[in-house]
Amino acid sequence: MNIIYLMRHSISFGNEEKIVQGSFDYGLSNSGKELLKKIDYSMIKRVDNIYSSPYKRALETSLIVKNIINAKCDIFLDNDLVEKSAGILNGKSKQYLKKYKPNFLDIYLERGDYDLIPNGEKWKYTQARVLSFLERYIDIQNKYDLVVTHAAFMRMFLNTVNYKQRNNQIELPNGCIFKIKDPLKNLHIIKYEIAKSSTVFKISTFDNNYILKKTNKNIGCYDYSIYKLLIFLSKYITVPKPIYMCSKTNYSIKIYDYIEGKHIFGKIDEANKKQLITETYKLYKLMNEYNENNKDDFETKDIISDMFYIRKNLKNKRYIKIVDELINDDELNTYLDIAEYTLVHNDLHRYNILFNEKHIGFLDFDGIKRCPEYLQIASFIATCFLLEECNMDIEEILKYWPERVQLNIVKKLIIYRLLYGLSFFDNKENKDNTDSKIRNKYIKAIERMI
Repeated sequence: MNIIYLMRHSISFGNEEKIVQGSFDYGLSNSGKELLKKIDYSMIKRVDNIYSSPYKRALETSLIVKNIINAKCDIFLDNDLVEKSAGILNGKSKQYLKKYKPNFLDIYLERGDYDLIPNGEKWKYTQARVLSFLERYIDIQNKYDLVVTHAAFMRMFLNTVNYKQRNNQIELPNGCIFKIKDPLKNLHIIKYEIAKSSTVFKISTFDNNYILKKTNKNIGCYDYSIYKLLIFLSKYITVPKPIYMCSKTNYSIKIYDYIEGKHIFGKIDEANKKQLITETYKLYKLMNEYNENNKDDFETKDIISDMFYIRKNLKNKRYIKIVDELINDDELNTYLDIAEYTLVHNDLHRYNILFNEKHIGFLDFDGIKRCPEYLQIASFIATCFLLEECNMDIEEILKYWPERVQLNIVKKLIIYRLLYGLSFFDNKENKDNTDSKIRNKYIKAIERMI
């Protein structure tokens, strides 16, 4: 069992001046340092790690407490633990705010959501930061950690781990300490086994359902481009709405609103098929619109270079020969030279599509690139339909696609996309049963196309 000792920082200069500190970085006052010498630390029997907000008032608290309890461990600064921003209230005295911003001060004093305070931190963002911090305890046990943070964040933290409404009132004087046994026991956590390059969890709190995605790489510029794209798309269609993301030591966390729905595998009925194609076309047009104003945000995929890479990873000589034929296909090369390039979701298999009575949702936008425009319909047919129904009539799908396309080019791009998928599994080490089943689906679909 894991134990967290959750502590609020001691008295700061900002506290003494009755300032709404938020993201303003005040250090401890002399009375704050003296208070730490008087606190009873007897509940703390062992400390393996100290995690601290990087703000001075929290870090100074951590340093002093570490010496008092003689902890033989490091202090790790964690941005998940910073104080909740009170927007335009930050850095102003309560006396000033009572005179000039009384309505917003009332929200702050009543410990309500800051969503209505201009530039205030949204409650989902704060709760997502709590979950981002707690993620480390999913796969480890028997850790005893001291966590030093701030009042508003601490309130969200305690209510989240206790499965209570986020604004449930808790008295949190400076220097208070709460012992939390098994911090994940009240949260509802489901691990999804479908992702190949990341670990995905559904986490349910009292207030909301979230998707937490853990990837073995740090957050970069591309991730912010995807973030902005999803915010744009979420205004018009159902996609994962990003809430929070951060880099850890050797991995990253992204947290999204959960989308209700179910996966449908195998054959789908005509009504669902028509709705799915219509919504995919809408996605395609929206990404095309976004691409027009954000071309520099995304890498451009070179299909021919991609095929040379596919060729290297394929195991079957017959399929390698097909790749060679595509590389040297005059019709395909002519198209690629003149094609319009747009953003394409190249992985619309059924695990990335959710069906709901009211909508269809699209998942997993990591990997979005600028591609020849026909690749969207080709990849969609390949991964969504042919992997599930390898005998599907391609022209039956195209009849619902609002734009006319060159069928020969689309078919060649379908074969390319299927060979791309097969090469991924041919090159994957330690394949499990699920990998083998998906690989066989690719082989059946390729055979149907050739």
